Amino acid sequence: MLKRGQSFKCVLIDDIFYLFRVSISIAESAAILHKAIRYVCEALANCETHLNQLDTQSGDGDCGLTLKRGADGLLHFHLFLTSVF
Repeated sequence: MLKRGQSFKCVLIDDIFYLFRVSISIAESAAILHKAIRYVCEALANCETHLNQLDTQSGDGDCGLTLKRGADGLLHFHLFLTSVF
């Protein structure tokens, strides 16, 4: 869980290192994987505008939008799978 003043990124990194230090159950591994997927998808969505600005310098300016759509699709599919299983 997040502690006051701690970012989600720090918690995720701590959890990943935890995987390598101890033997944990499949359920615990899955929980860490769920966090990682959610973190990456949210990070891509938050960077959409910046990525679009960078892409306008060498392309058509839709890289951020494309990556956000992919991340949103992955996140929705991931949430669907976790609700089914």
